[in-house]
Amino acid sequence: MRNLIRVEFRKMRCYWMTWGVGLFFIAHSVYMALRGTYVSSLNRYPSIEYVLCLYSTARMLSIVTILLTAYVIAEDFSMRTVQNVLAAGISRGKYYFSRLCAQMIFIFSLYSAGYGAYIVTRILSTGKVNTQMPAAEFLTVFFVMALQPLAYVAVTAMISVFCRSQSASVVAAEAWLFFSIVLRLYSIKEIPGGTAAVVYRGPIAYEPLTVLERFLEDFVLPGRVLTFDFFLCAVSAVLIIMVSSVIGYKQLRRSDVR
Repeated sequence: MRNLIRVEFRKMRCYWMTWGVGLFFIAHSVYMALRGTYVSSLNRYPSIEYVLCLYSTARMLSIVTILLTAYVIAEDFSMRTVQNVLAAGISRGKYYFSRLCAQMIFIFSLYSAGYGAYIVTRILSTGKVNTQMPAAEFLTVFFVMALQPLAYVAVTAMISVFCRSQSASVVAAEAWLFFSIVLRLYSIKEIPGGTAAVVYRGPIAYEPLTVLERFLEDFVLPGRVLTFDFFLCAVSAVLIIMVSSVIGYKQLRRSDVR
């Protein structure tokens, strides 16, 4: 399994999209740090500039992850190279989960690298760190936010096995994303005073991108991170990863890839 993951990383180094997405995120983080984009938010959220950067990084990465994962995972089906891999004696389970793990490791590394680039750039340019959030809360936010794009990796990998085409996988995954956005629109309700309040109820409240949208309003304030609802956001992402992975594997095992 470990050797298969290494092979996947060697293959990913040859994809232009892997390099393009990676360089884009690093450059974007450095640009945001030099502009001081999140400093203006400190009036509302004192001393959590870098937490706001986490939110922005995870949110953007979640959207791009769909394109990158569909491109990488579905390539073997589009190019019909999956037959050669399975003919070499590699089990379908090892094949599927090695590709899934490699993609998740890459996305998490990209998430961490983009955030690290922001911190280093801000320290070098300003000489200070604007955060007073306790370490336990910060680490909780860091990993719960990271789970959201990883959930999209698992879902897109599952969709890729069903579609067995790069273009069809991208369209289907983006359709799911669009559907979740439409459901969120129905959560906007009028409250007394004529203002609109976004209230998420039911399963849509724990859809990965919805969790990120809820992040600023519901969880970002100190003292509101280590809550049961925020814990559910982590559990929901883990469940999405587990269920999507099992369904994707079972579909691959049933598929005729000869």
